[in-house]
Amino acid sequence: MSMNLKPLRDVDEHKVVNFFSTEEGDLTKGTLVQLVSFDPDNHNGYGASLDGVPDGAFSSSYEVYAKVKAATDITGTLGVLLCDVVSTNTNVFTVGDQLRYFDKIPSGKAAPVLTEGIITIAGFSGTAAPGLKGVVNTGVGADAGQIAVAAADTTPNVGTFLSSEGDDGYAVFKLNCQ
Repeated sequence: MSMNLKPLRDVDEHKVVNFFSTEEGDLTKGTLVQLVSFDPDNHNGYGASLDGVPDGAFSSSYEVYAKVKAATDITGTLGVLLCDVVSTNTNVFTVGDQLRYFDKIPSGKAAPVLTEGIITIAGFSGTAAPGLKGVVNTGVGADAGQIAVAAADTTPNVGTFLSSEGDDGYAVFKLNCQ
């Protein structure tokens, strides 16, 4: 199951980082991400020109080169995505920045990453209960970026569950990626 967030959250906007785009084309909000690259001298720019573009014309999209990916271990874990990252726009009447109104960010653009706060999350592996810790699921593929439930004394971790899992599969989680 992929991660997901509900709008119910307590977040300080100073704990949201908007510097990174994702390596993967499609990721769901709530996915834990870890650092891949960040070169302050080459942070962003235009990607390669698209095929079939006449000489002298430039039609590529502006891209953020600083990258994160779905976390596979605790090393370099930055936080959770607050929006879905999409490589295909399923709503032909909505383009570019308008996707933000639907909590979607086009692939290659900077995606908001929450490093600390209280969120309502689903898609974690295990059975949540108050006081249990959340760790990075070390799986690959569909499991990458998921939070796994662990014992209350587990270190390192990415936060603490504040509630058990409700009937809808969501639990309140205190995220603390430092």
